[in-house]
Amino acid sequence: MMNSIFTGLSGVNNSQKQLDVISNNIANVNTTGYKSARITFADTFSKRLSGGRGVTGNFGGINPTQIGLGAKVSSIDHNFSQGTIEQTGMITDVALSGSGFLIASDGNGTYYSRAGALQIDNDGNLLAQGGTYKIQGRLADANGVIASTTSLGDIKLPFGEKNPAKSTDSVRLRCNLDKDASSREEWKADAALKTKTGEKINAAMANNIDLNDIEGFNLTAGKIFEIKGTDRNGNDITASFIYGTDGQTLGELLNKINTVFQSSSPDGAEISIDANGFLRLKANSLGEADFSIALNPPSHEEAVSQVMTANTVWTTGGTAPPTPANINTQLNQLDQIGAAYVVGDTLEITGVNPDGTNVSETFTFTTGNETVQDLLTFINSKFTGATASFDSSSGNMLFTDNIGGVSNTSLAFADGAANTGSGLSQNFNVTTVGLDETNVILPSMEENIDGSIGKHSTSIQVYDSLGKQHSLEIEYTQDTDPNSNKWVWTAKVDGGSVSPSAGTSGTVEFNEDGSLKEFKFDNGESIVFSAPGAQEVRIELNAGTSSAFDGITQLASPSTNIAIEQNGYAMGTLTDIDIDDFGVISGMYSNGQTKKLAQIAIATFDNEGGLMKSGESLWKATEVSGNAFVRWSGNNFNTKIKSGHLEASNVNLTDELSKMIFAQQSMNANAKSISTANAMLSTVINQIKRG
Repeated sequence: MMNSIFTGLSGVNNSQKQLDVISNNIANVNTTGYKSARITFADTFSKRLSGGRGVTGNFGGINPTQIGLGAKVSSIDHNFSQGTIEQTGMITDVALSGSGFLIASDGNGTYYSRAGALQIDNDGNLLAQGGTYKIQGRLADANGVIASTTSLGDIKLPFGEKNPAKSTDSVRLRCNLDKDASSREEWKADAALKTKTGEKINAAMANNIDLNDIEGFNLTAGKIFEIKGTDRNGNDITASFIYGTDGQTLGELLNKINTVFQSSSPDGAEISIDANGFLRLKANSLGEADFSIALNPPSHEEAVSQVMTANTVWTTGGTAPPTPANINTQLNQLDQIGAAYVVGDTLEITGVNPDGTNVSETFTFTTGNETVQDLLTFINSKFTGATASFDSSSGNMLFTDNIGGVSNTSLAFADGAANTGSGLSQNFNVTTVGLDETNVILPSMEENIDGSIGKHSTSIQVYDSLGKQHSLEIEYTQDTDPNSNKWVWTAKVDGGSVSPSAGTSGTVEFNEDGSLKEFKFDNGESIVFSAPGAQEVRIELNAGTSSAFDGITQLASPSTNIAIEQNGYAMGTLTDIDIDDFGVISGMYSNGQTKKLAQIAIATFDNEGGLMKSGESLWKATEVSGNAFVRWSGNNFNTKIKSGHLEASNVNLTDELSKMIFAQQSMNANAKSISTANAMLSTVINQIKRG
């Protein structure tokens, strides 16, 4: 009976140990990287009552007879199956997806862990969870190369490290050059020139018609026209034309203007008159221009100041001229508009009534969709003795002095100071000074038709060896031969203030399908320039693959403006990191550059079940586990390192609660066997006492 008691006690002890393991699993159900444990049991020695006997003669064999003496703990094993990977969003949190362990060291010993809540100390060391042990890996060299021969060591991230500037040596181009672009650009005046009898003046009449016969002019010999304007470079031009001395026909006046502009810029502008009586200003060279011409008679003379600015753009390559506006055209659709007017914008309308009284009123945009008619209605409600009307055939607005005779009637528009929109003011300002006629012609209002010209430019910021930015502009000019698929390109640095020593020009030619045929330099194979104190800069231009559409193309579509990338940069400092699936830590610098800094190592074992726990979610290698094998994700090793994630405990709470019930029932049963044996022993003792 004593054996029964001791056997029951072994069962109770084993149930207690099983409950200890279960409780520990439950306690660590939320521990990062925890691996659940399980306990197994084996029976102990057995007492032999009789030995067995083999078959003899007519007698069968007899089995051995034994009584067990209880159970003992056989093993406590850990389940190293994958835990659930949960997202955290923190870059330094890492989860191993697959087998293996992170390697950590305190300088005296090496430890292994699946807990990936890593930290960075003030020296840049990458630390294991808890902040005591340093994560191991291999560091990159100064160029960001991680060599396979690099020794295992502490991972230290050089926050604040400077990433030196790099000079640009390559620029990749990607743009479209419009095949249908015109080689010139023209602007049309806002009002047609007519004789005083209303006949439109054309080019054939220009050399024969006297200026005095043109509507709006009433001149005498010696009267001086002031010719003012800007050339294509924005330079001011001032000259004069004396009526009767320098000439008296329209043709002679136009010739004078052309002479003035040609002397300022030989490739500048040319003014002429078309068949419909409109003055046209043509840019003789390509590209953007900023022309304007004004003919202003001396103060207090009987003439209207005729002003022509480059408002309506169209091309000589076949695009139709602008169509005249009508009375229902919205003001925001007129070609004079710079930025569209919005609700709340205003026009300050000032002028003089025929009787000499001043007018000052404000026209307010209440919807943004106001029409020409809305503006006319407002003007007519504010002026007396004068009427604003509209000529739908020409697109001209007329302001009529209804009293007749000589007057100082005037009308002017100005944009409100707080406006979003603009444009009407610079086209409508007209003042009549002692004019004999009763009709004052304001500039015509025409709906805008966009055009394009045979010049296109693209620019990109490049860097010298000191990290200083320079603007590299490449300008393309279409060949004047319409059958040619060739463009000439020129390059300038910093708007021309820096002079390249080579690579300043070349040609680009296209195949008939619009793909690139050839991109050539006229002098050299790259753009070469020097900046003060810096090394010489040499930039190759990558225009794309021949017969492909991956770079510059020439298609019948609007020109695009992209120099897609360059490889230079200014100096920067390390500000942040990123960790990829292979455990490679890359540094992100303030100049937008990235560089590899290190790679996290992973350890595997022949028998990971032989590892010994050492606290802090760490394990140590033993003779049973064998030595660690250092592995690198992606190098014939499939375990991935998931940044921004942690591996949860792999404890199955449902299973643990079920095992707890079994452990409890086992303990109850073993306790019952002890109490039963004790009761039997008590009965025997009592019988002996009675006997």
